[in-house]
Amino acid sequence: MIETNPRQNRPVATITGAGGAVGRETAKRFALEGYPLFPTESDDISLPQIAEELEQPGAETLTKRIYLRNKYAVQSLFPDALNYLGR
Repeated sequence: MIETNPRQNRPVATITGAGGAVGRETAKRFALEGYPLFPTESDDISLPQIAEELEQPGAETLTKRIYLRNKYAVQSLFPDALNYLGR
């Protein structure tokens, strides 16, 4: 019998505004549950700190600076997640 890793079957949790208090705590919760994470923020300064806080053994995390008012930037989220996280 082939066993599969349940983490591989989880959808990617995309968290916009992950630098704010609510977004950051939401991302932490998803990380604890084992979800692959794609936290985004418009502030370059907070992204490395967010990634560091979410690091766990085996955690998949991709951070990205994005302005949600730019529709092309929002459309780029999904190909980026697919390329990096494979789903």
